[in-house]
Amino acid sequence: MSKKIIKSLIMMIMMVATLILLSTISQAASLSISTSKSSVSPGEVFTVTVTLNGGAGTISASAKNGSGSGSDWLDNSSLSFSCTAGSSGVVTISASGAVADYVTEEDENVSASKSVSIVAPVQEPPTTQQPSSGTTPSGSSGSSNSGSNNKPTTTTTKPSNSSSSTNEITKSSNSKLAGLAIAEGVISPEFNSDTKEYTISVTNEMNKLNISATPEDSRATVTITGNEELQIGENHIEITVKAEDGSTSVYKILAIRNQPELGLQTLTVSYVDENGEKVTLALTPEFVGNVYEYNIEEIIPNIVENLQIEAISNKENAVIEVIGNEKLETGRNEITIKVTLTNEEGLEEQKTYKIILDKEEEDVVVPLTTMQKITKWFTGIGATLKQWGMANYNKIIVGMLAVATTALAGLTIYFIHDYRNYQYLLSKLAEFNKENLMERANGALGIEKNNISNQEDEVKEAANTYMEERDAVRSSIAERWNEFLDVPEDEGRTKRGKGKRFK
Repeated sequence: MSKKIIKSLIMMIMMVATLILLSTISQAASLSISTSKSSVSPGEVFTVTVTLNGGAGTISASAKNGSGSGSDWLDNSSLSFSCTAGSSGVVTISASGAVADYVTEEDENVSASKSVSIVAPVQEPPTTQQPSSGTTPSGSSGSSNSGSNNKPTTTTTKPSNSSSSTNEITKSSNSKLAGLAIAEGVISPEFNSDTKEYTISVTNEMNKLNISATPEDSRATVTITGNEELQIGENHIEITVKAEDGSTSVYKILAIRNQPELGLQTLTVSYVDENGEKVTLALTPEFVGNVYEYNIEEIIPNIVENLQIEAISNKENAVIEVIGNEKLETGRNEITIKVTLTNEEGLEEQKTYKIILDKEEEDVVVPLTTMQKITKWFTGIGATLKQWGMANYNKIIVGMLAVATTALAGLTIYFIHDYRNYQYLLSKLAEFNKENLMERANGALGIEKNNISNQEDEVKEAANTYMEERDAVRSSIAERWNEFLDVPEDEGRTKRGKGKRFK
């Protein structure tokens, strides 16, 4: 198999893997709403489905211009509830909540809404039977053959009266519920359309009830009051069902919101640092009254011995005891907070909170050398001077300006007072400089003259030497020439007067 084919296969595999990876990547958290019907009649019941994708969190949904709501923890899942339309207009379903986004790994607020139109049914106009009219003969006309005077007989027939009847549409008088459910609990007794009073008990954390009430007749309307902002103790909720003809039925629910459980209402942990400032420590997770164990992620400095615990109970007369917040040891420490309440019968109720933290190890102290001690001493002196300078900065500036002004004034007075002496001094200095310059110039000229005279003597002496050497050379040449002229002829010399050359 060639290299080109192998490369092509590898590229195709990579492209397919990339497409598969992109198709499997989770989308950001989103919320959507769907309904079983796009349009409904007044008072008609339909189903609402809220779907959360790409995240997890508590989602709450409610209807406007209609009744019905729902709330639940969703994790890539859906929430469904029944909704009853109002009398006219549009039913708007809204859903929202804070969820953990699987893509960004952060908390995100998501929301969605959907509208369902309320369409009134078209009523047919009443059918009226019109009276039928006709001519019914009351007798017969004929001719008589008796006698000579034959007169015609005329008979007048009157129409008979008919009765009219009207068929009217009868409006529904059904004002009963077909179903009643509460998301936060179970009502007692079990629902029956003929039973008009119920009871439900909810925890202290519940301050609102999500009630789903479905009428037997889709043309009836349902109104719910008193199910929000529940108070501790008894709360009266009424569900009014109004039939098409205007007749109503009222269902009553006694909702009992329980007292809060014994616990802490607030809890803060802090310490005082070496500068005397208060440092507040963060609890993980964030404090909630029904969470009983926490961690402090920040490492406590070694110099801190004690922690300040500020705790307030959610019930009066409760006793709070803190253990382990004093004389902290290096390493792991555990602080226990006990909340105790004794009731009128002498029975005790107790809740215990725990805080776990770490204190840094103790620093190893190494004796300072002499040089380090000297450096530290000078550093301390420098820091002291710096602090003093910063504390008295304005005074130092004012003092320096005063000294500079005084010195400038003194110098000005001095120069004005001794101006003549200064002028005399300058003239004397000028004369001295002039004389000094003349002496230096004369001295320099004398030296230069001597140098020139010496150079002239040297030149003359060199010329005389040259002349003597030149005369000596000439004499030597003449002597050699004369010797040459005195050479005998047998040695190969030719007489000069004859003009012959040497062979």
